[in-house]
Amino acid sequence: MGKNFLVTVLLLASFGQLFFGLFKIFQSGGILPDLANYYYQSGVNLRQGINPYTKLVEPISYPPPALVLFYLTAFGSLYRVQIIWTWLSFLALLASVVMLSRNRGDAVIFLAFVWLSFPIKFTFGMGQVNHFILLFIVLNYIFYLKRKDILSGIFLGLALLFKPIFVLLILFFFGRKKTKILTAALAVFGLGWLASYFVMDQKIFFSFFPVALPRLVNNFGNNFYYNQSLQAALTRILGTNYLVLVIYFLLVLVVLVMTFAKIFCYPIKQSEDRFFQDELAYSLVLVANLLLTGLTWQHHLIFLIPPMIVLYRILAKKRSKKLWWFLLGLIYLLLASNIRNPQIFMHTFWGNLLLSHGTIGVILLWFILSINNR
Repeated sequence: MGKNFLVTVLLLASFGQLFFGLFKIFQSGGILPDLANYYYQSGVNLRQGINPYTKLVEPISYPPPALVLFYLTAFGSLYRVQIIWTWLSFLALLASVVMLSRNRGDAVIFLAFVWLSFPIKFTFGMGQVNHFILLFIVLNYIFYLKRKDILSGIFLGLALLFKPIFVLLILFFFGRKKTKILTAALAVFGLGWLASYFVMDQKIFFSFFPVALPRLVNNFGNNFYYNQSLQAALTRILGTNYLVLVIYFLLVLVVLVMTFAKIFCYPIKQSEDRFFQDELAYSLVLVANLLLTGLTWQHHLIFLIPPMIVLYRILAKKRSKKLWWFLLGLIYLLLASNIRNPQIFMHTFWGNLLLSHGTIGVILLWFILSINNR
């Protein structure tokens, strides 16, 4: 009874502080920066025939299919769009966590800790699209486990339309020999690009490749605090030089080899064993995606919700020792935290190491998942 009461209080407190923060933004007439300045404004620009890849104050880098969705947000006042967007984001996050939970008790615990974390508040406060992409990933995963391959592939394709960084998931399904999932994902991905080609001005469509695409792939040296990728952490701590580049690529090779060894090499004999290994391998791929991409903003860390829940289930099922639960708590703190004034820590080795807390959390999560076996 006491435990349930504490969990309920934690859930209400976490939801309350999230709701109060958003309420203050809307009450004061404030804006959700990414939604207002990127998504909504790019939609307005498209309606006016203006190229959002070149004319925004900070040009947008989303692929053309994503701009088609943003085009739809521009049919109404910004204030109304922000409210609708926030409620839909909340429902997408809620649905994602509930579907990943085995029972109501787990869902309550997960939601409490999810709503307390900075990446979630950051995503809501910026008006980011990540909650919808998280839902697509969760649906891709859930339908895969239920062997509904076409539906799984559709949601994988939708996720890739917005965030091509999840391309490593294609290798996961290739390793599992899921031809239907890959075919459906490729079809959705291709249709999305084809639709955007006909909906958008063709000059705007083709300008993505020379203008926006280089910004997505050329991020070496971007060590801004909110970027918690492995590459950013290395350049923050060691500087920008060729040695750092060599270290980065060596680490990339190690992570990729160990991650995909779980997919291609681990023997799966029983159905229960298959389920366990699928959860583990899928989680590893998600973590590797965020670790290895050049840009992993703190609001991208919400994509680690599925791997964190999987790790929780692994530790609970194995009745693991306190050390493993301590490490899970440490990973959560590293991923969920935020430093409000990072500038004061940027001038020392230990300060820059502290500023890479999210990267350290991702590395620890990947390592613990990678060493877990049946």
